[in-house]
Amino acid sequence: IVFTKCDLNPSSAEHLYDVYSKAGYRCFKSSEDNRLDKTIVEDITGEGISSFAGPSGVGKSTLCNHILGSDAMMVGDISERLGRGKHTTRHVELFDFGKGFITDTPGFTSLDLFELGIEYKDVINGFPEINRLATGCRFADCRHIAERDCAVRDVIGSEVDSDRYDRYKEFYEFLYSQRNNFTGSRRYV
Repeated sequence: IVFTKCDLNPSSAEHLYDVYSKAGYRCFKSSEDNRLDKTIVEDITGEGISSFAGPSGVGKSTLCNHILGSDAMMVGDISERLGRGKHTTRHVELFDFGKGFITDTPGFTSLDLFELGIEYKDVINGFPEINRLATGCRFADCRHIAERDCAVRDVIGSEVDSDRYDRYKEFYEFLYSQRNNFTGSRRYV
């Protein structure tokens, strides 16, 4: 995960960096002009395809241009009226870089996990810190929401960030309800 524009709100950037690093993600930070240390650039753009994805206006195109050392991707300003990006990137293009490729992607304003085909039982895969702790739960099919003897719920706030746990629950419950609405099923897990 690359946290961009960290100099705009250093304390928030540091907090998010710590939360996601502790969760098990490899994290990097950059400043508003998206300058990264050369060793970090090499680390995040190894063999294969490296892609930048995220909301509009967070600096994906600027970061891509910095890494490529050119103005390959058009960049735009943040909308003063809306306070967010203007969808400057409208296509995906692969650029040769090192032993692989690098690409920028169009930004998004929302993420619909159900439309992406993610199942409620797979939500845990996006939360490595919860997944690691799940083996300590009393029940193998523990949802980590209301079950007794849940190893995850016992460490919310210490080993599991409370905001990330709230998002886990929100995603799980949303996808579970969508699945049931979609299939007409009334089974409970």
